[in-house]
Amino acid sequence: MSPFDDFPREGISFLAELRRHNERAWFTAHRDTYERCLLEPARDLVEAVGAELAVFGAGMHSLVDG
Repeated sequence: MSPFDDFPREGISFLAELRRHNERAWFTAHRDTYERCLLEPARDLVEAVGAELAVFGAGMHSLVDG
């Protein structure tokens, strides 16, 4: 797991280009940018949030059980 820092600017640019070129062929040609700049950071974000929620949930569980 990599820590989540941010989505790279290249990923945001990818989304703007995708809006203009919303075709399968364009996406397929740029899939590596999607995976590297959007998919991987999104996975890192979900893992980081999940880890924080696990800690939060454990603390909440002890409050409820008294």
